[in-house]
Amino acid sequence: MTDIFLLAQTEENGSQMPCLYIIVLIVIVFSLYVAYFLYRHFIGRWKPNPRYCSYCGQVVEPMSDCCQAVVDDQSLPPICAGCGNNCALICNQCKKPI
Repeated sequence: MTDIFLLAQTEENGSQMPCLYIIVLIVIVFSLYVAYFLYRHFIGRWKPNPRYCSYCGQVVEPMSDCCQAVVDDQSLPPICAGCGNNCALICNQCKKPI
């Protein structure tokens, strides 16, 4: 009788372990997703996306026309990182509008 009771306890404890591993795995994946979202929203958006300049024919990083700073070009209209105003995108090399 005691053997059956001990066997039931070990099966009960053993069945809780995979559930615990799944919960831990879900929490880790969710925290990685939140970290990636926060990085893209707050840090990654100020990295300029390369664009093709039709004047010089090269792929360049756009700049703002007001103070030649990095541009948040994901918003419409683009926002300058230097002054925070709306701006137009210009080529990094030939300084003409993109």
